[in-house]
Amino acid sequence: MAKKVNMEVAHALPLDDALARMRALTDYFQNKYGAIVAWDGAKGSIKVRQLMIDFQYDFVVDDRKVLLEGTDPGFLLRKTAYDYLDQKMKRYLDPANPLDSLPRR
Repeated sequence: MAKKVNMEVAHALPLDDALARMRALTDYFQNKYGAIVAWDGAKGSIKVRQLMIDFQYDFVVDDRKVLLEGTDPGFLLRKTAYDYLDQKMKRYLDPANPLDSLPRR
């Protein structure tokens, strides 16, 4: 069975705002990388192929954090992928960044 990575990013936003920001982030991934995005309430998934590697991430947004589980790209890319996702989620969930200023493309 393939290895998985797990992340948790805390936030201090109302749930509706956190969801709107995560939807903005998934729009960004869809527009920039051609990711396939699906939402079901506060749960989402992203599938994308980059660097000839298939990535799939499932996440849940609640009123205090976003939990993410997904593809482990392996030893060589693990830290890069983890840091990229962590940085993007923290930027999009930061209340200092107005929602309408967050890129969707």
